[in-house]
Amino acid sequence: MALDSRIVIHANAKVIEMIEQAKFLSDRLIDELPGVFAVIRWDGLILRCNIQLAETLGLAPDQTRERNILSLFSDKDGLAFGQKCHDIGFVAKDSATLELAVPGDRIFKFTIKRYGEAQGEPLLTVLGTDITELRELVHVRN
Repeated sequence: MALDSRIVIHANAKVIEMIEQAKFLSDRLIDELPGVFAVIRWDGLILRCNIQLAETLGLAPDQTRERNILSLFSDKDGLAFGQKCHDIGFVAKDSATLELAVPGDRIFKFTIKRYGEAQGEPLLTVLGTDITELRELVHVRN
């Protein structure tokens, strides 16, 4: 007995609705994470990020796709961040932590971890926390 095409169309529409709802919820969760968050390729290309990272880059959220996270840093810090990403992607390092300056005279503590692969390219997650006030307190105490 053949399936009624209306049932198939309704089932497909329901699956699409469930996928859209899951994407909405995951986007919302990522945007509500404290600090900055991104999924990047090993070379720094941003594949997905939260609103806080977009704001730190001085961009609207829809402008972050296909941007490079290394543009957030000075040349020297960008090289250090890029080297850590390369090492995690290709030299079997699991994670790295760096403290780097970002625009606005702020200091962030970044944790970079290997996330997986896509099309043979290593993917990494980046979590960043603004530690500017903590560093200023430490500086005042010393």
